[in-house]
Amino acid sequence: MSTSRGAKYVNVDGGRWGIGVRIYRSMRVLHCLWSADVGGAERAMWQLVAAQREEGAVHPGVLLGRGGGSYVDRIRAIGAEVIELGMGSAMDPRVLTRARRAMHGWDVHHFHAMEPGLMAASLATTGSARVFTNRGGTSREDWTPRQRLRHRLGGRLLRRFDALSANTRHAAGVAARRYGLPAESFALTPNGIDFALLDVRRPRQEVLRDLGIDPSGFVVGTTAVLRPLKRVERLLRAAAGVADVRWVVLVVGDGPDRGRLEAEAATLGIAERVRFTGTLERVADHVAAMDLFAMTSGSRESFGNALVEAMALGVPSAVFTDSPGPREHVTDGETGFVLTGEADLADAIRRVAGDPEAAARVGRAGAADVRARYSLEAMLRAYAGLYERARARTDSP
Repeated sequence: MSTSRGAKYVNVDGGRWGIGVRIYRSMRVLHCLWSADVGGAERAMWQLVAAQREEGAVHPGVLLGRGGGSYVDRIRAIGAEVIELGMGSAMDPRVLTRARRAMHGWDVHHFHAMEPGLMAASLATTGSARVFTNRGGTSREDWTPRQRLRHRLGGRLLRRFDALSANTRHAAGVAARRYGLPAESFALTPNGIDFALLDVRRPRQEVLRDLGIDPSGFVVGTTAVLRPLKRVERLLRAAAGVADVRWVVLVVGDGPDRGRLEAEAATLGIAERVRFTGTLERVADHVAAMDLFAMTSGSRESFGNALVEAMALGVPSAVFTDSPGPREHVTDGETGFVLTGEADLADAIRRVAGDPEAAARVGRAGAADVRARYSLEAMLRAYAGLYERARARTDSP
């Protein structure tokens, strides 16, 4: 172990996580988001905080602009501090002063989403490095005039940050266009998945029978917070076009789009062959019961944790070509399937049902690939390097 700049830095070679890069042994990192509701950025933040807390090289805390959300109790349960500001809006002037005070004394402020008010409060503090990770994949065509104005403001703020990253190459490109910054400004810091949480505890037959599904049938499914951007109707329409396979669609998750999707299934005449589970505390048993997993999101999905988790469970998995972020996880025909549209998904259902041994080989290859690339250890190494670069800029004269 070697030190530099006094005792502030230490070089860790190996250890519990095998990080092998210079990090801040006593570094205090404040993770900043609007709330801790269920969502991709929130989930990625939670897994990073939990991994940092267990590893011990970083002392993490969480600051929430509004506060609340399903992850708050989990974060507190592992001993991490949670600061809830109770902001009424993103630019609530009444609490910005309190935000600045709350941010004082943290070595790094790590933003997981664009929050101009909180970022302005961060920039008003001294002695802290500022890091931003983009996790959104919204295309330019989707931006409203108000969003464009917000993005211009965000770009000005980010030019004063010390390090920028994105969880996929697609997300880096989106952030560069969105904020008017060079794409090379964004380091790649993929989400880490706690694969230990994916242990399967119940036999497939038991899970399916509890759902009223014949275990001898073919199960194609997905997991998602049911919002329009997830495009789960594409799975329903694809399955409805397959007449020569005895299939059932399994949709794990809940959300505001559920009623529309149930109506779509009824319109297609397949309501009796679709199961909506609602929100589940653990999804591994249900995902492992699928014969084919379909990630139906488009370009607004920057990473796709659900896809990586399905692949990690060895479930043959499919993604669409117009979803460039999740596509980065899949080599077509080797570790998964890259599909052009609903007709292609229907063909994939037929192919996997007709050749389960070939599908199993793809599933095993996908599991080996994502478990190597998206481990918690790999995530911690990526962020250790990012924090190091950010603090080096802050400490330089």
